[in-house]
Formats: sequence, C-alpha cells, structure tokens
Amino acid sequence: MRENLRKRFPDAEIARKPDGGFCFVKAKMLLAAWVAFRASNIELRDLRVWFGCFELVSRRCRLRKGRTARFTAYELTEITGMARERDVRSSIRRLERVGLINWSESNLKFDERLAIQLSPDASILEDLLNTVCNSARRVPVPRRTLGFLARTKRRSVVAVSMALMLRCLYYRERSCVSWGTCKASWIADVFKINLRTVKSARRELIDFGWVVPQTASQFRLNRHGMILTLNLNWDRPRAKSPPRRGLHAHGSPPPIRNTKLLTNSNNHEPAKRRPNGFESNNAGRPVLRRVVMEDLVNTERLQELHDRAVSRRVVTATPCDRLRFFAAAEHARRVGKTNPCGLFASIVRGKRWELISNLDEDIALLRIKRFDDGRRGDGARHELLLRTMERARVCQESA
Repeated sequence: MRENLRKRFPDAEIARKPDGGFCFVKAKMLLAAWVAFRASNIELRDLRVWFGCFELVSRRCRLRKGRTARFTAYELTEITGMARERDVRSSIRRLERVGLINWSESNLKFDERLAIQLSPDASILEDLLNTVCNSARRVPVPRRTLGFLARTKRRSVVAVSMALMLRCLYYRERSCVSWGTCKASWIADVFKINLRTVKSARRELIDFGWVVPQTASQFRLNRHGMILTLNLNWDRPRAKSPPRRGLHAHGSPPPIRNTKLLTNSNNHEPAKRRPNGFESNNAGRPVLRRVVMEDLVNTERLQELHDRAVSRRVVTATPCDRLRFFAAAEHARRVGKTNPCGLFASIVRGKRWELISNLDEDIALLRIKRFDDGRRGDGARHELLLRTMERARVCQESA
C-alpha cells in the first residue's frame, strides 16, 4: 500500500502513524472552533482546552476490559499548562455552550452536528467549508501537535497550524500522508489574519522543525504557494533546564593564611575634584556630556552645542527650539549661582521651558541675530541692543 502512495506522492512523508500516535479531528470541527473563536464566543485559552480534550481522549483509546474512563479538569490543567483549575472548568463550560464538546467525568464526546448547529454565524462557517477542499474528511493530527497547540498562547500560530493541517495532512490507505501546498494569502483570507503575521508564524513553525518547506520553481510558488510537509517525527520544543550549580563542599572553610592587616598606605592624597558636568572634555570642543561656563558665554560654542543637541535629537532643528536653547543658557547665567551649567543641562534635557522668562528670550534672540548677521558681515547693528539688554539683566539681578 505504501508503495502505491509513494508513487503518487514521491515528495511526501508517509508513515503508518506519527511518533507518539495521532488523533482524528474532523475538518468541520476545526473550522467550527475557529468561527466560534473569531465570534468571541470562546477565548484563546478555551481553544487550547479544546485541543487538550483530544489529547485526553487519545490517552484512553486503549483501556483494558473492565475499566472505565474518568476525565478530570486537573489533567487538562497539566496538559494546557494553566495555573488554576477553575480557569479550565470555566473553559469547559464555554465549550459546552457552543457545542464543541460534551463533557462528563465518564464520557467526553465531540458532536460535529451540534457544533455546526450552534455556530454563531452559519453563513461564515458555510463559506469556510466551501473554501476548504474535502471538508468532510478526518484530519490525522499528531498527538505531539495537539500538546503543542494546547500550550500555545499566540492565536496566529494556532491559526497557521490549523490551516497547514487542513492542507497538508491526510489519511489514505491506512497511512498518514504529509504533503501539500498552501499560500499565505489563503490563510490570511480564510482565518482573517494579517498577511505579515501569517508569514511570521509560519517562519516560527519552520524554525521549530514541524514545517519542512520543499524546493520548487518560482512559477509554482506563485501559482500554488509554498510546498510543505509536516514532520511526523517532530517533538514539540521544550524549555531548557537551567545550568547545574556547582557542588557545595561540606565542612568548615579553610583558615585564613594572611592574617597581617594593612596598617599603612602610600596613597593618602584624595582624588582631584572634577568640575561640574557629566564627563570631562579632553578635546576642548563643546559636548553635551559636559557643559562648561565658556559654552554659555561664547555664542559660537553655544551654537555648536545646539547643533550637537539637534544631531542627538535632544531638541529639534526648528527656530523655536533654537530660541529656547539659547534662552535656557541666558537663564542659567542669570539665575544659576553655584552650578549654572547643571541648571542649563537640566532645563534642556527635561524640556523645562516654562522656567525661561521674557528677558531671557529677548537677550537670546539678540544673540542669535547678532551671530547670524555676523556670519553675513553686518552684525554691528545688534551690538548696541545686546549691550542694552545686558545692562537690563544686570540691573534686574542687582535689584
């Protein structure tokens, strides 16, 4: 039988059953569950519990004679990795409300007709069933994939996994066949997800090793989509254990060998006090990390400091921010007594422009005009006005 399948599907992965076994899930049930999730009748954790229910049934597929199955929410808590059992119980109630499961401690069933009947939007579900070829078939989902989906917290990964199982997993001649083509645009249209999100989730599944892309021509990729096979021997990624700690040596610590204390030291001079600012300026050019008083007094250095602030995106290159920058320097010179450079830095970096007065802005505007006119060669006309404003500033300080 497998020889006939290999002739029909030479690039497919064929096995009697995947490693860890598999569970049949009807395609209509997969689509009905996604429609209920899209309609907000169930949450993502409910969808995870739903996948965990299939794993719960698969664990009891071969019971010995005389034994009856017993289903508990505590076991679902372990499968899904949820923290509280009451969250699982609330998810079971919501799944029963939409008809996806029929839960009792002695029986757990999946009713396809009831799920379709209680679907929140029958028209959307019917359109989905028409877009999926052979939607009445059973999909052989590997149990390890069920465990992975029961713990996945990203809806895009769940949607892409469901789409790939619908397009690439088949059960033919009593064997599991993994092969198919699937376009990312088709997944985005059917499951109503952003195309970039679909490609990101597909890349994540490829990195996990569950999805194996096949080589094909660009024409075939554009027409039919990426050719994929699902790894039937795949095991879900598990969290890595932390590194082992070093062995603790029991017993008393060894005796201290050097018992002589240091009573003298050759370095008794304290370190030299650094000037106010953030960092030393070895090159002599103005830098934002350390503002010196010369930067606030000299207009050329203040303009160069403004250019550096614009390149670092501390302020913008607009005339308004340039005026504020210069006015902050004037305010620091007028108000700052102990540390004017630190006051200037705090105003600029914290954008405390409300501290600037009208006098500071007037003097800063004259400094900017004199500097700009000095570049053009006619800066003498602002010299008298600047001196007048300087005198007014001195008089205000003395008052």
